[in-house]
Amino acid sequence: MTGISQSDFAQRTARLLTTRYLMALTTVALLSVAGQVLVQVGLSRQTHDTHLINLAGRQRNYSQALCKNVLAATHLPPSESAEIWDETASIMDTFTRVHQGLQSGDPHLDLPANHSSTIHPLLTNLEPHFATLSALITQAFSARHLPAPDVSALLQAQRSYLARMEDVVAQLDREAGNRLSEIRILEGILWALLGVVLIIESLAVFRPVIRRIRLEISAREHRETVAIESEIAELSGRLERRIGQDLHDGLGQVLTGISFQIKALERRLKNSPEAESAAEISDHVSQAIGQTRNLARMLHPIEADAHSLGTALRDLASTTQQVFSVPTVVVWDDDLPLPHRSAEQPTEHQENTPSIHLFRLAQEAVSNAIRHGKARHLWITGVIENKRCEFLIEDDGIGFEPPQVSDLHQPRAGMGLRIMAFRAERIGASFTLERRAAGGTRIILRWASHSGPGYAGPECACEPYLNITAKPPQI
Repeated sequence: MTGISQSDFAQRTARLLTTRYLMALTTVALLSVAGQVLVQVGLSRQTHDTHLINLAGRQRNYSQALCKNVLAATHLPPSESAEIWDETASIMDTFTRVHQGLQSGDPHLDLPANHSSTIHPLLTNLEPHFATLSALITQAFSARHLPAPDVSALLQAQRSYLARMEDVVAQLDREAGNRLSEIRILEGILWALLGVVLIIESLAVFRPVIRRIRLEISAREHRETVAIESEIAELSGRLERRIGQDLHDGLGQVLTGISFQIKALERRLKNSPEAESAAEISDHVSQAIGQTRNLARMLHPIEADAHSLGTALRDLASTTQQVFSVPTVVVWDDDLPLPHRSAEQPTEHQENTPSIHLFRLAQEAVSNAIRHGKARHLWITGVIENKRCEFLIEDDGIGFEPPQVSDLHQPRAGMGLRIMAFRAERIGASFTLERRAAGGTRIILRWASHSGPGYAGPECACEPYLNITAKPPQI
């Protein structure tokens, strides 16, 4: 059987599937990892942003607490204000440290240096208000008293600081929201890419592999079908050849011996009343010998040339007319060049010669026309026109709807048609099956008249057959 072996087919398919599938899985894995990294980075940033906004927001509370403590401690007796002044000092340390951390960073507070182009100007604008507020609170803390004229300045400094700090917190919140939106957009893009990869995987990996597997399976089935039909054709040819030899060497010789004995008996009964009966038996035996020889010639292989093929076809026509009472006309050009096999086709069996294939094809066509087509007349024609050889078998039976040429190798076409198409392909000839306009069926084989050794098929010289304008010989 030609074609790749089953192991080669499995290995090639496995390699193709493995390579493409690994590429797809790698892409999916990379996108999934990228999505996870992006999510983790987003969560980390969100945690940091929350911590930063929280500290910045607490600065407002610290400023309000400092002002409240200073005002409260100023109006209380020293015995009662001491604890408030201590709390004020502690809050002031935290207030100052956080403020410096927001500007320059502080590892202990988990605050990196701020490099935002929008936050930095706001912190710079905040600095003088912070300095004023801090100076007033520090002055009051040192004196343990805030003079009345400085109360208004303290409250004004606090309001200015709160307004600027509110701008800082609002901007930090906006930037955190923008970063979260960017992460969501990037995550959506990654999901979209993942979906695209899965679609491409389905279209570029699984579908081509499945299609390839189906094509390989179809090709293997076709090769197996062709191999089986080839074996059937060769076996049937060898069987017919063996039967023909047995008819000629066995039954033919026995009938010839009987004929000699009857003639001898006829001579001995020359003047007897049974002599006429003996003569009739001798005639019947002679007819049987003739029919046996005709059958043997039909079944026995012919020589590989057009002249012997024409003779065999005329014998086929004569036998068909005698046995089935169907008039059969043969128009044959004895100079018709036969097609040549392509170089790779085997030649170990005599059944592989072009003349044998053409003759067996004609036998099958005649048999089908009589058994299935109910033909009343048959025409077998072999001519050469415009450097193109044509071999036609026509009948005027009931006909049938011919299958497409591409379907001739399919099981639904029938074994007989498939074997005829196989024989035509085997000798490098085109095969056409069509319905005749006048009723019946026409089978046409074509090949180039200048085909020589190595001729590979009809496509190099033959044109598609469209119409038959010449009428078949009339009977």
